Amino acid sequence: MTVTLLIGVSLALAGAAQPHEPVGSSSRTEQTATPAAAPATLSPEEPEAASPEEAESASERRMSKRPSTFAAVEEPSPEVSGTVPELRVPEHAADNEPIKPIPEENELNGEKVALGRALFHDPRLSKDESVACVSCHDLGSGGDDGRRFSVGVEGRIGPINAPTVFNAGLNFRQFWDGRVETLEEQVDGPVQSPVELGSLWPEVIAKLHAHESYPQRFKALYPDGINRD
Repeated sequence: MTVTLLIGVSLALAGAAQPHEPVGSSSRTEQTATPAAAPATLSPEEPEAASPEEAESASERRMSKRPSTFAAVEEPSPEVSGTVPELRVPEHAADNEPIKPIPEENELNGEKVALGRALFHDPRLSKDESVACVSCHDLGSGGDDGRRFSVGVEGRIGPINAPTVFNAGLNFRQFWDGRVETLEEQVDGPVQSPVELGSLWPEVIAKLHAHESYPQRFKALYPDGINRD
C-alpha cells in the first residue's frame, strides 16, 4: 500500500509540474493557419509538334477549302436538251456605229473607181491648176501630206492639217470637226475653199467638158453626164 501511495504521489507531482492550457486549445503550431498556396497561372497550351504526315494532311485540307483560280470546265450533261437562242442584230444597226469593219468584198464599179482616181489626181479641179486632191492626200504616204498645215492654191497655207483619206468612205463623219456625214457632202469644202483648190463648180464643170475623154466616160457611167451632182 505504501508503494502504491508513493507511485500515485509521484504521478500527481509530475502532472502538476506541466503548465495547464484551456481545454480545446492547441499548440501555437496548430493555431497558426498555413496560408493557402495561390493558384498557379495557366499558360496557353502550346500545341504539340505535328508529325510530317499530320502536317501534310492538314495542308491538303486547307488547299481543298481554298477557291481555285482556274475553275474546271464542266462538260454539258447529256441529259440537258434545248438549243442556244439565236442572237439577232437589228437591221441597219451597223449604220449607227462610229467604226465599221472593212468589208472583205466591195461592190464598187471598177469604171467609176478608175474615173474617180483620175479626178483625184487632176489639177484642173483647182483654180490655178497647181494642186490636186492628191497634193494634200498622198496615197503613198498614209493618205495625207505629213504637214502641220496643208498648202493650197497660190501657195496659201491652210489653218489645219489634212486628214487621211484611207477608208474615208466608211467614216460616220467627215472633216476633223465632223461637220458633214458623207463624202458627197464633203467634196464641196475642198473644191471651193480659197486656201485649198479655190474653185467654183461652174469653172470645174467647164474644164471637165473641155477634156478629151471625161465627157464620154461620164456619159457611159451616169445618164446625166457631167454635172454638179
